[in-house]
Amino acid sequence: MNLRGIAVAVVVVVLIAAIYSPGIGLAQEELRTVTLRAINDPVGDDYGPGTYKYPTNEAFTNGSLDLTKFELLRYEEGNVTKYIGFRFTFSSLGENYLNTTYGWSVQAIQVYVTVVSGGVGRMDTFGLNAVVRPVDAWQFAVIVEPYNATNTTSLNPLRGPVPPSLIFENGTVVTANITTVVNTTANYIEVRIPAQYLKNYLSYLAAWRFIVTVSGYDPNSPGGIMPVRASTGETVIGGAPADALNAFVAPKIMDLLNPENGTQEQILGSYFPSTGEPAVLAAYPAATGMDYPKPPETVTVTTTATYISTTTKTITTSTVQAVEYFGPSTYALAALLIVLLGALAYVLRKGR
Repeated sequence: MNLRGIAVAVVVVVLIAAIYSPGIGLAQEELRTVTLRAINDPVGDDYGPGTYKYPTNEAFTNGSLDLTKFELLRYEEGNVTKYIGFRFTFSSLGENYLNTTYGWSVQAIQVYVTVVSGGVGRMDTFGLNAVVRPVDAWQFAVIVEPYNATNTTSLNPLRGPVPPSLIFENGTVVTANITTVVNTTANYIEVRIPAQYLKNYLSYLAAWRFIVTVSGYDPNSPGGIMPVRASTGETVIGGAPADALNAFVAPKIMDLLNPENGTQEQILGSYFPSTGEPAVLAAYPAATGMDYPKPPETVTVTTTATYISTTTKTITTSTVQAVEYFGPSTYALAALLIVLLGALAYVLRKGR
């Protein structure tokens, strides 16, 4: 082959690569990123209801469970929405000590999306030891965990960890073509979901409301959610109150998306140890006219005891029974009366 033939061959190969390679993309238009929502979260509130402590595992660096920003993104090709992105920025990402292919190891993130408010949907969560209030019932959830699953046909986020997944209210779990991006410079984790999976909800994008939770990731725990205890451990979050632990209502959440200072502590502390009711999670932004759940109020009840002294009097009643008794004097009086009546009758006859 002469030089001219070689040159032509090279040009053909380059053109083919340009047409079919998304990296070069002459035929493919570059995806445009549109930020639909950007919600900041307070820095340094990675302590659950206010008392939680990081596990002793050094991979959980300071701030690695501290969500600082949540973004909802739309990826467009021309006028077509190709992906919906969920981006989570942290104070730090920690170390990938499990060497997962995703590039992170310490965060377990869950997002519950309320598309239609008013109790149409589900109110459970996956291993968080918390529930969702009815007005914020969710229509779909996004689970973001660094689990390297080899079998995705029978995934159950209540029993074990799952790879990045989309879960619908009817229980359908989707993992195919869901991708993740990790940026260790900007400290964010992002999951991108094909827009076709969410086509029934895209027309309501402006109304979406979110519950975003951050927990410690533990591949050996139910749902991949790290347990909470009174004391910390290698894969144990510490600092949970004794009454919550004894009643099994301590939420397994280190950070909760809400830009309002103090609201996270209020919501995550809304459990009732006395009745065994777990914390009630609320979506952000809050439903119109609704306050966020609150912890139970401590009510001091003062009881005044009134003692009444009762004196019982015993009254003895003597009953006298009348008995007819006809003695001699009674008969004498009757005889005298008969004599007098006879005398009166005699006098009256003489008078005639």
